[in-house]
Amino acid sequence: MKRWTLAIIVLLLAIGAAGAYWMMQLEPDPEPGNGQEEPAERGEEPGVQAFAPFTGVTEGGSFTSRPVLAVINNHPDARPQTGLNEADIVFEFIVEYNITRFAALYQSTFPEEIGPIRSARDYFVELAAAYDAFFVAHGYSPEAYAMLESGMVDHINGIDYDGSLFQRSTDRIAPHNSYITYENIKIGMKMTDTSPDYSTKAPYAFLKGAGNGKISEQASTLEVKYGQNPNFTSSFTYDETAQRYKRSSGGLPTVDKETLQ
Repeated sequence: MKRWTLAIIVLLLAIGAAGAYWMMQLEPDPEPGNGQEEPAERGEEPGVQAFAPFTGVTEGGSFTSRPVLAVINNHPDARPQTGLNEADIVFEFIVEYNITRFAALYQSTFPEEIGPIRSARDYFVELAAAYDAFFVAHGYSPEAYAMLESGMVDHINGIDYDGSLFQRSTDRIAPHNSYITYENIKIGMKMTDTSPDYSTKAPYAFLKGAGNGKISEQASTLEVKYGQNPNFTSSFTYDETAQRYKRSSGGLPTVDKETLQ
């Protein structure tokens, strides 16, 4: 992640800070924002941003790409994942039986490959709609399927493109081995006649001047438990040198499969 700041939502009570980049969800079926999008600020061309809207970084260009929200597997058999370290924001949700799953939002940078991709739930679809993001998943719940069929979000799904846009790795077994490249995501946008451009300011966008307030309390460590399964206990430890939080899950460091960082 660019930075590891936390916002924890417990039973509809939100505790956090503006500009959070790693968000953890304890309520299985959250009530999202109203999904309304704000137009670009007056005097700006739609889609042109002087800074990345979800991280605040200024390096890298005008940040004109459409956000992509990908559902990423977090089962122990799917770890380490690929591409999480390049996400602008990573949301962690309970799906079933105290098992969590990630929704990774990309806009300022895009990894070459993302995965393992996993199935959608209704709240993932609602989150993609709130960010006006192109939605990537492999499979769906009945509720998510109805929302996708209604045209609520622009999307591609591995159920329809398994073996073409989505590829299976040979070092893992299904359903923990579905991957997609960013090049194939862009092909999927063309196939679904989806605009590839960032055109609106979505909720929770990074605000100019954010982060300048005084911090009244600092946390060097933080632990979040999702039920009793230790494989889904997340721990965050602040690295003074790197000036960011490092995460572990089930006692093992969260690293990228390709770089092991």
